[in-house]
Amino acid sequence: MQFVVNDHVAVGPQTLFDHISDVALLEQMVKRGGASIHRTDGGSGATVGASWMIGVPFRGRTQDVSMKLVEVQAPRLMRIAFASGGVEGEISLVLTPAEGAGTDTVFTMEMGANSLIGRLLLQSLKLARGTISNRIRKRVGNYLHLAEARARA
Repeated sequence: MQFVVNDHVAVGPQTLFDHISDVALLEQMVKRGGASIHRTDGGSGATVGASWMIGVPFRGRTQDVSMKLVEVQAPRLMRIAFASGGVEGEISLVLTPAEGAGTDTVFTMEMGANSLIGRLLLQSLKLARGTISNRIRKRVGNYLHLAEARARA
């Protein structure tokens, strides 16, 4: 299953990348969203190998998600692998300079099942694909435009 969000932000790729890779802000936003998060690699900053364990409220209980930063090509690309309860996947964010000014962004999240439970979960997500796609589009857009506003301040 794949979700893709394309957007345009009015700041340059390097400036946007600097704000997107602000790990402290990302952790704070995850906590505000009702999830728990802790870093498992003991490091700081957005470097390859950085990993987190996130407890996400889902259907009345907490679902643990492990995430690991697998590739960083500043200011162009960031890839994160994740796994949780029979589902694994990858999130990528690609930043490209737009013609004129600003940055075009492509956020992609791909998921696949590695167990029967994971297949059942993905099947239920497919039934709600439109709603989930809209939520992802809204959250990614809000975060990118928040980063844009912070860069201009």
